[in-house]
Amino acid sequence: MTRTSAFSARFKRAIDLLVSFTGLIAILPLLLVVALAVWIGDRGPVLFSQARVGANRRDFRVIKFRTMVVHAERTTGPVWSWSGDPRITRIGRFLRTTHLDELPQLWNVLRGEMSLVGPRPERAVFVEQLEQVIPGYSNRFDIRPGITGLSQLRSGYDESVRTVRRKTRYDRLYVSRSCTLLDTMILVDTFLGLFGLSGALGLRKAVVRRSPAVTIIRRRVFAFRS
Repeated sequence: MTRTSAFSARFKRAIDLLVSFTGLIAILPLLLVVALAVWIGDRGPVLFSQARVGANRRDFRVIKFRTMVVHAERTTGPVWSWSGDPRITRIGRFLRTTHLDELPQLWNVLRGEMSLVGPRPERAVFVEQLEQVIPGYSNRFDIRPGITGLSQLRSGYDESVRTVRRKTRYDRLYVSRSCTLLDTMILVDTFLGLFGLSGALGLRKAVVRRSPAVTIIRRRVFAFRS
């Protein structure tokens, strides 16, 4: 790791710590409201934790608000969710649409298991399968997974190898060309998405190019086609 990249990593971690700590305090009332809504829905557990693969292939348990019925995989085993999935509760659909179910992951960020921005963390059982069919999939383990990211903005939840293959293109591009400015744009775009303005910054038409002295964002590079 070069001196510049080491500094960037430390700076990103500092931002993660600052935002996750202050964020958890600032949104505590919202967290309580969402938790109450989840509990009222079916009187089941409010939070849901699941083993995921993080940076350098280290396992950790991601924390989210529960959006599915209790024991959703009891009869199916590990499977991806899909459009119209009947296992998703009524309040769960709203939380997924608004991404409010992801808010507890600020605790994972505070603990150093995740970052604010990065590839979406995946389950080990799916990682083993995806590495066999998607070239370069393992590149995403070079950095911490994120609550939001380029692939999360451009695609929804994973539903099949096809959707993961498309998202992996964005993950690989982000891992190789990430910078503070791009992280800021992704965070702003994610925030705007809460108000139905996702994509307002035009990240799909932005280009990231590295030079020895500065990272320049220009137009027309994230325009991948599935």
